[in-house]
Amino acid sequence: MQELHTEGSDAMLELEQLLLHADHRQDPARLERLLAPELLEVAANGRHSARTDVLQWLLAKDPGQRWLLTEGHVERLAPGWRLLRYHARRSEPPSASQGAWHVSLWRYDPDSRSWRLHFHQSTRVA
Repeated sequence: MQELHTEGSDAMLELEQLLLHADHRQDPARLERLLAPELLEVAANGRHSARTDVLQWLLAKDPGQRWLLTEGHVERLAPGWRLLRYHARRSEPPSASQGAWHVSLWRYDPDSRSWRLHFHQSTRVA
């Protein structure tokens, strides 16, 4: 995916949805390309996870689960760096949760010609 095609919120949200909705067991190499080696995630409960933990979760999650991503906003921090903010709420199976606010930091890798997730944090809505 070229940087030119991922300037807006919709395109960056598509990358997040790909991470959440794809059955990564079908193409683990694609998942490997999406996650930067130094990826750090801070979960809504405050727990820190390294890339290995995130990979394991994404490979093991139920591919039938779906989230509705709304209120997306992308900010261009520097050439090749994007900060994405959005709200996510699980829609399948339905959840009583109000969802969570998410922030993701993506970097465009010119060698692989793709965006890679470097940081992700979520904060539950009370």
